[in-house]
Amino acid sequence: MHLRNSQLSSLLIATALFLGLSTGVALAEAGKPAPVAAPAPAAAPATPAATPAAEPAAATPAAAPSAAAPAPAAAPAAVAAPAPTAAPAIASSAPTPGQNPPPAPYPMLGGQSEAPIEKGEWNPWDHPAPGRYGHEGFFMRLTLGFGGGNVSSHYTRFSGAGLGMGLALGGSIVENLALHVDFQRTMLLGPSQKPAQPAEHVDSISLSSMGLGLTYYIMPVNIYLSGSAGLGTTTFEDNSGQQYGDSYAGFVMNLMAGKEWWVGYDWGVGVAAQFLLMTLKNDYDGRLVSSAVNLLFTATYN
Repeated sequence: MHLRNSQLSSLLIATALFLGLSTGVALAEAGKPAPVAAPAPAAAPATPAATPAAEPAAATPAAAPSAAAPAPAAAPAAVAAPAPTAAPAIASSAPTPGQNPPPAPYPMLGGQSEAPIEKGEWNPWDHPAPGRYGHEGFFMRLTLGFGGGNVSSHYTRFSGAGLGMGLALGGSIVENLALHVDFQRTMLLGPSQKPAQPAEHVDSISLSSMGLGLTYYIMPVNIYLSGSAGLGTTTFEDNSGQQYGDSYAGFVMNLMAGKEWWVGYDWGVGVAAQFLLMTLKNDYDGRLVSSAVNLLFTATYN
């Protein structure tokens, strides 16, 4: 029993030593936490980094140089670099607010260019436009010119220069052929008389007529032939303006040939030669034959 107690005491002493050692080790291990916190030094770099961050505050003096450096303020010249300002050239093509956009380019007619036309290859008369430069529809011709004529009877003959004028109204019955009514007048001014009759003093003779006629145009040269037939009279007038020796109405033939040039889609002007012939009677001279040849200027609407 005494041995057991000694063993027990030995065991207790061993246990106490063990506990002491373990406690010392534990304390030693507990003392090591300071080194274990060595990672905190790793965080220390963050602390130094913060100190540099504070140093920039010290670097704020550098701000003094920047503020004291107005020369860089010339940087606005760099800001006004032409390269960006060249953008307005592009913006100029775009419409400004309130401004209409530029028109789009016209596309090529038919999608392709037309074949070139050589001089003399195309004749407008082969491709007439309807209603233009053609003879159809309403017809009107005005004539005015000069010429001469004579009036003959069994006893005497009058001749002299004079004026010719006329008007024709009608319409085309087919293309280039017109049917019209003709009004013609030729005045012989101061005609001479052979043989002379002392008792007669003729100041002028008028040849007037009205007839129905046709005019045909030869195209594309625009030359025409015209003729009419109807009734007419011959009138004598003395120096006092009195008329005498008026004839009865007789047969009249009027022939014309002329050339016209277009001055509009429907108007043409030109020249024409006219021959007028009358056969009639009066109470003084019996049978009379009157004739006139005139050169006329014409204006025609058709």
